[in-house]
Amino acid sequence: GALIPFAEVGVVLLLLYSHTFVYGIVLLSILFLSIGYAVLSLMKSNRRLSCGCYGKLLDAEADLFTLGKIAYLLLVAIMLVWTWPDLDATSADFSYPLLAGLCLTMLLFMAQKVWSFYRRFMEQHSQLE
Repeated sequence: GALIPFAEVGVVLLLLYSHTFVYGIVLLSILFLSIGYAVLSLMKSNRRLSCGCYGKLLDAEADLFTLGKIAYLLLVAIMLVWTWPDLDATSADFSYPLLAGLCLTMLLFMAQKVWSFYRRFMEQHSQLE
């Protein structure tokens, strides 16, 4: 777990350069799969853990939504590889992935906020009964 932030920074650096782009996607896929495996094994053990996905901005738990989010992001990463126009693109051509990444980040954040609200509401509702 302590190596994950360093691996994430390494992925970012690998994705910036066209000759290391494929290695970055491979490392990103390995990260997504290993984190997904960790969340799945945590869920099977019936333990609850805050995932820290959003830092102090939002309190989120490692749950089914987290697994879905990991699968979705892995799919997006794979799709970006196939739809990337040119691996030798100049820095001016980064506007599409940057805009897409910003929109996906905002959508995931809003979906996580709704999921967290729903989950808290259902826990409170079940305690009232």
